[in-house]
Amino acid sequence: MARPEAADGEPAVGGAWRRWSMIVLVAGLVVTAAGVAATWRLSSDSREQLLGQQTREAAAVLTVAIGRVETSLSDAAMLAEATGGDADRFASFADSMSTNVGLVGAQLVGDDDSVVADGGSEPLVGPAELPGTVASLVEAARRDPNRMHIALVEGSARRLAYTVATAGGASFVVYAESSLPDRPTRLERTDGPFSDLDYALYLGRSESPDMLLYSTLTTVPVEDPKSVVEMEFGDQGLIFAARAATPLAGRFTEVAPWLLLGSGTLASMLAAAATWSVVRRGRAAEQLAARLAAVTGQQRAGIDTLRRSLLPRRLNAPRGMTVHTGYWPADRDHEISGDFYDVFRVDERRWAVAIGDVCGHGVDAAALTGLTRHTIRAAARHLRSPAEVLRWTHEALAAESGSTYVTVCFAFVDVRDDGTFEVRVALGGHPRPALWHDGAVRFVGTPGTLLGLVQPRLASEVVSLEPGDVLVLYTDGVTDAAEAPLDERALGDVISATLSAHDVDAAPEALRAEVRRRRPGGSDDDSAVLLVHAVGGDRRRAERETADVAAPG
Repeated sequence: MARPEAADGEPAVGGAWRRWSMIVLVAGLVVTAAGVAATWRLSSDSREQLLGQQTREAAAVLTVAIGRVETSLSDAAMLAEATGGDADRFASFADSMSTNVGLVGAQLVGDDDSVVADGGSEPLVGPAELPGTVASLVEAARRDPNRMHIALVEGSARRLAYTVATAGGASFVVYAESSLPDRPTRLERTDGPFSDLDYALYLGRSESPDMLLYSTLTTVPVEDPKSVVEMEFGDQGLIFAARAATPLAGRFTEVAPWLLLGSGTLASMLAAAATWSVVRRGRAAEQLAARLAAVTGQQRAGIDTLRRSLLPRRLNAPRGMTVHTGYWPADRDHEISGDFYDVFRVDERRWAVAIGDVCGHGVDAAALTGLTRHTIRAAARHLRSPAEVLRWTHEALAAESGSTYVTVCFAFVDVRDDGTFEVRVALGGHPRPALWHDGAVRFVGTPGTLLGLVQPRLASEVVSLEPGDVLVLYTDGVTDAAEAPLDERALGDVISATLSAHDVDAAPEALRAEVRRRRPGGSDDDSAVLLVHAVGGDRRRAERETADVAAPG
């Protein structure tokens, strides 16, 4: 029996092209669906974990502020008891509380309910407009002098009212108030470490609109998805509810599933069409392999892009200084690693520099990297010592996991008017940074212990950077290797040779090339470097010159 002929004279292939095309199309869509599901799960988990971490970090900052209020009021009660209710000394202490912890004023109430002394920056609302509320708070403090008693006072102004009694016989009771925004004032989100959150803070144990204290939203309660933290606050407690105001893991993580879906579907359709052509023309094996390789490359490129999105997209530096970075992931099936670096401004004269390495890989490492970076940014704005910043970071990591660790090198950079910089550096289990000065290299910093497992030993060291100096921070992937790892002496030789022969902006890649030449076996760990270059010159003159250059012509 003769074989059927196609219209163009070529032998027909019957239903084979349809069958193979459908197989390829279905297989491609299954692979695409699996990739989309995995990416969606990764994005969802990252959003949930980062929201929870930022909410807990914000709650930790609030807990510190609450502790300052409770301590100040307890100190005021102890002062009253020790001085027998000395009015002048209490008034002076009340004025200092108004300045230091934000209380608008305070009164000292004697055991006969008379006002013994008062002080502060503003008149108190409660005693004049709501005497019954004040009397109830005072009585509650006398009944239970072991904790602070709190009430929401709404008269001519919204206030939080507090009472604390002296221990023992409760001879005196301290009554104080702090101001609140008027209803329904909506707070503006700031540019601080929690600028990515919309939140609401309630007095009590529930999200009751009547007990709302602060909110960045026009309507409450906070809608899902949200994270809620309960905090101790006197006899009432606090509820902190927050949701993400912007994509916490970066905008790419939001669109990555859709990019994979579109590219995967398109690639599957192209593969099916190619299979039809291959079976018809006899080139099935070669073209099908090429299409599948293209799909795999797109998916791996998407994972690489997601991994790099965990690093800062742009680093700023103070005037008179430049920063240069390099990051090289190890070939570990394109997992997400935990190497990170950061440079950010703390205040008018201080900047912060950090580099670290999180133990592990994948989603857990990415989440821990986010927690570490955000905790460092939050702590740097409240602390002066780099060792204390790392200690705060350790506490956050230990509370979150307790079974993994992070190594971090953190430094404050103080900008001097003469064009030099004072660097205060602390090490949490991280390799010591190298300081290149006048062609010579020395390693600085006092070695410390890992963060996240046991209480660390940390110390700060002060280093001066003069014009032309370069401070080189790096992760251990630069030096580690199964064969021929680099010690500090060998690494110092590499840094000295590299910086002597290349400009600083080209130094990261040149440094990598020189390390690979001396360590041909390579490393199975990711590598990151951060170069801080003191360009030099008088800072105020540099600002004027920069302003002149930037001015429109």
